Amino acid sequence: MLRNKGILLVSAAGVIFLVLITSLAFLFSKDATYGHAPVDAAEALDHHEFEAQTTKLDELLDENDPRASFDYLRATIKNNAAVARVCHPLLHHLGHAAYEKYKDFNTAVNYQDGLCNSGYTHGVIEAHFMASDDINVALQTTCPSQDSKQTFQQWQCNHGMGHGVMYYTGKDLAQSLSLCETLSTTEASRSCINGAFMERFIIVSHSGMQTTETSNISIDLCGEQEEKYKSDCYTYAPTAYLERHTNDYTGAFKDCKNAGDTYISTCIYGVGGQAMKENVTRPDVAMDICKNAPQKYVNSCISGAIAVLINHHATTLPVQPLCETTFSEYKDICKARIKTWNDSYAS
Repeated sequence: MLRNKGILLVSAAGVIFLVLITSLAFLFSKDATYGHAPVDAAEALDHHEFEAQTTKLDELLDENDPRASFDYLRATIKNNAAVARVCHPLLHHLGHAAYEKYKDFNTAVNYQDGLCNSGYTHGVIEAHFMASDDINVALQTTCPSQDSKQTFQQWQCNHGMGHGVMYYTGKDLAQSLSLCETLSTTEASRSCINGAFMERFIIVSHSGMQTTETSNISIDLCGEQEEKYKSDCYTYAPTAYLERHTNDYTGAFKDCKNAGDTYISTCIYGVGGQAMKENVTRPDVAMDICKNAPQKYVNSCISGAIAVLINHHATTLPVQPLCETTFSEYKDICKARIKTWNDSYAS
């Protein structure tokens, strides 16, 4: 009996030893700092479902005006996380459709609405630039003049011109950046450049289909850019990864390692932004995704997520109470993002 007990004790000790070794191996493996995305992240619409939504928006536009489409989308995204996930590209589509209906930029843009990060405004500008006979004139006349400090609406307009020049040039990034640099203020140029990089990493068109000219785009593009462009580039690089790998936020965090030590934080900030964009009506989901980032970069991810949430609403007001509830664990980051937004734009 004693000998059997000894065998049992040795066996138990062996099991414990193996468990400890396995645990330590996991902890010290190079990917151990990466967790798993929550299972309740919003699902993506397939092409036919996306097309059904654009058809509905078009019908409402034809029967009324863009405001009817905005009302429909606002109501729909409250209870449909999959539609909320793509409300920004849906509004890009609506902007194109409105420009086609009115055949006039000023008429179409007068319906602009900040919903879903001002996707409608971006779409109108894209269509306007595609129809332009003189891109240099369009660049100087499309957005309202500004002082050195932009309003948020001016920022979105200048950012939209970045999307627009990419459409005009057939996604030629170098040419688009050069065009952005011709704008009259540094702030306008930077906003335009930001929009150009965002457009470069969008690999799904406004019809919901992946486009061939962007199918191979990756984070490697950013290493080829001038230093002054790298921050914007790495911020949007996760977009392409996550459009190829739906809800694989863990993989997106790992992909950010390709940004190198200098820009990995910027890249993970971008993952947070994309996570919020894809779960914009459920900010708690985006927060949980960010908590699975490598520990030293969780704050960067949370900051990016909150920044996109503010832009989605085009105001800090709906986000302020969330600092005490959804983001209470990261209250200081939440309040800092709100202060940065308020300080950045003229009222």
